Amino acid sequence: MKPPRQTLPPARRQGAVVLARLERGEADLLTTFLTQEQGLLTALAKNARRSLRRFGGGLLDPGRAAWYWFRQRPRSETAFVERAETNPRVPPLPAEPVCRCLTAWALELVRAFEAPRNPAPATFDLLVRHLRGLALCPDFRPPALEARRLSLGFTKRLLRLAGFDPELDHCQVCGTPAPAAPGWDPALCGVLCPECARAAGRRLDSAPPKALAAIRRIASHDDCPALAGEDLTAAELFLQRLAALQAGRSFKSLRVLAELLAEPPAAASAPTAAEGPPTPAGGISGAAEDRPDPAGSQQTLADDRPNPAERQKTLADGRPNPAKSQKAPADGLPDPAKSLKTWADDRPDPAESLKTLADGRPNPAKSQKA
Repeated sequence: MKPPRQTLPPARRQGAVVLARLERGEADLLTTFLTQEQGLLTALAKNARRSLRRFGGGLLDPGRAAWYWFRQRPRSETAFVERAETNPRVPPLPAEPVCRCLTAWALELVRAFEAPRNPAPATFDLLVRHLRGLALCPDFRPPALEARRLSLGFTKRLLRLAGFDPELDHCQVCGTPAPAAPGWDPALCGVLCPECARAAGRRLDSAPPKALAAIRRIASHDDCPALAGEDLTAAELFLQRLAALQAGRSFKSLRVLAELLAEPPAAASAPTAAEGPPTPAGGISGAAEDRPDPAGSQQTLADDRPNPAERQKTLADGRPNPAKSQKAPADGLPDPAKSLKTWADDRPDPAESLKTLADGRPNPAKSQKA
C-alpha cells in the first residue's frame, strides 16, 4: 500500500526582503529572502515572470520589502511563495544607479553574515530601516554624501550584530588607550599603537581623527555621521575591507560603486574674483577683434586669384602655333618623289642584268662539245 501523499501546509504571511533572485525554467524565479522568523529563506515562485496579478509591480525585485505568503514542508529547505502584497511602510527604491549599488552592497552584506533557519529580527529591522532611508534620500548624484553616510552607518551596525564590531578605543595587542591618530588594521578588527605596529613589522594606514570619531559615534539607527571628502572615503574603505576579510569574499557592488563615484573630468577654470566675469560688450568686442574682416578677406582673395586675361595670354604664349606644328611634321617627313627617285636609281637595269646573265651563262654548244 502506497503511503499517503504529503500535502503542503497552508500559506503563512510573513514580512520579508528580497535579497537575490535567479531565473529558473521558462517562467519561474528562485528567490532568496530575509525574514524575521527564519533568517535566510529560499523560495520558488512558480510562473512569477508571467503572473502580474500575484507578483506585479516589481514585488520580487532585489531590495523590495513587502508581505509574502509562503508554503513550506516541515523538513524542506525550499519553500514556495504564493503571492505578494506591498508594504506601505517601505516605499519602492528610486531607479538611480548609485542607489541601486548601495542597495546591492547592503543585500550582499546580509547574505554574507546571515544563515538559513536562524531567526534574525534585529538584522531584518536594520535592513528595512536602511531601505526606507535610501528610498527617502533626496539626492543620489555624485558624490551622494547623504546616501553614503546612511550606508556607512548600516555597515557599522551590521558588523556589530555579526560580532565583528571594530575595537577603536584600545590597542588590539597591548590594550593601551589608542593615541590621537593610531594605525588601523582591518585584519585585526581594530587599531594598533605605534610600538606594537613597529614590533609586528606592520605598516598601517593612519586613521583620520574625524573618521575614527564618526565610526565610534555610530550607535543608534537614526544617527548619521557628518563626514565628507577624504574622511568619508577612509571610513568607507576601512569598514569595507573589514567586511570582506571577515566574510572571506569580495563584493561586486563595490567595484561598480567606485566607478560611479569617480570624480568627473575637471571643468574649465572659472574667472577669479579679481578678474570678475567679462562684460557682454567686452566679450563681443574681443570676439570681433579676433574674427577676420570679411572685406579684407575678399580683397586678399581677389589679389591672390589670377587675372583671366593674363591667364589666357600666358596660355596663348605657351601654346605652340598650329601652323608651325603642322609644318614641322611636313619638314620632318621624307619627300615621296625623292624617295621614288632614289629607289629607281638604286634598282639595277633589267637589260644589264640580262646581259650579265647571258655573259655569265655557258654556251650550250660548247657545253655539248665538251
